[in-house]
Amino acid sequence: MGDEVITKNELLPQDELLPIERLLINYNYRLFGAVLVLLEKQKSEAVQTAGVSVYQGRGMLIYNPAFMASMTMEDRLFILMHEASHVILSSMSRSAGRDKTLWNFATDIVINEMLAHNFKLKIPEGLLDMAFLDSITGKKTHSPDGCNGIVNINADDIYKELALFIEHIVRRGNKAIVTLKNGRTEEINIYGEECDEDVSGLDGRVKQMIKDVLNGAEEYGRAAGNFVKGLLKAVKKSFPFKDVLKKQFEKKDYDFSRPNRRIKVCDSFFPRRKTPAFVVYAAVDVSASTTELTEDFLGYIMALPQFEEVVFFDTKIQHVLKKGQPMPIVMNGYGGTDINCVIKRWQKVEDNNRSKKLNFVALTDGYVEEIEEMTKEQILVLTTGIDIDGARNVRIRV
Repeated sequence: MGDEVITKNELLPQDELLPIERLLINYNYRLFGAVLVLLEKQKSEAVQTAGVSVYQGRGMLIYNPAFMASMTMEDRLFILMHEASHVILSSMSRSAGRDKTLWNFATDIVINEMLAHNFKLKIPEGLLDMAFLDSITGKKTHSPDGCNGIVNINADDIYKELALFIEHIVRRGNKAIVTLKNGRTEEINIYGEECDEDVSGLDGRVKQMIKDVLNGAEEYGRAAGNFVKGLLKAVKKSFPFKDVLKKQFEKKDYDFSRPNRRIKVCDSFFPRRKTPAFVVYAAVDVSASTTELTEDFLGYIMALPQFEEVVFFDTKIQHVLKKGQPMPIVMNGYGGTDINCVIKRWQKVEDNNRSKKLNFVALTDGYVEEIEEMTKEQILVLTTGIDIDGARNVRIRV
């Protein structure tokens, strides 16, 4: 398969049903091996095929040994790369209230097409791909971003098409019977479990290690670097800024200091209307892939007349953007996240602005080291990472 380098005379892994070692020693595929070695492995007849999940903070790769034994070596490697891709996506994309099965189908199509394109692999027969999408829509579509250079379709678009044409889905073992709204049925193979994509509860340090692997994706070869970049484009983070926050931001007075009890979205806190004069200070973690969220986040925050500055940080402050200054074209961090440098700056802001109502808002997607000291005003943290001791944490459910 591809650049497979193991010969018949070489020793095989102890568990040949789960050939992660083959990924690790293959130059092109070692990115996926580096991700999977961070997970615990567990055989289970309770799952039909294989999947990734979390148990008490530990990442788990669970697989059915009979199912794995029935596959060719090429298909076993493909499914391992597929499952590793779901782990990679755990910090990039979540369903954001969409139908879980259809969203899983959409991301499966993107993953499989991009694995095939970037690593010159054959998608196992019957697996979800763009041909399946074409078969149910009756029209020819382009591959996801990053596959053929045509920016035409992504996971959101695929999801919308699936929702438009599919009536319901019934799973039977490792098969899925898809009934279309026109009454026609399609049968597809399912590699993966319902637990796929649900890895947001990973221990923070494991998340950081995965994040470190992704930050150095290009070191695992050009194909791996292109794969991760393409995945970022094709499966974008989403947050209902336009649907929810815009209504709040357009009000004359609002602040982040207390929850708005009139809005209930994903158990999150949103700005509430308030009369005292206030100012907004923001911070954005640039140590990893916050690009898609950052654009929308800053679009709203910086448009506020009460906006004062935004700090770009990783383990230290990389750049400070004041009101009225142009946005940097590129602002990349160097790995790691430590918000304490921002907290110290905000403490000085408090000392110099005792007559104003201050609102501190931070956006991060990674593990945050323990906070040493807090400002008097609470800090609203929008994060895809873990809970942060001493700060109000609002998870972005994407």
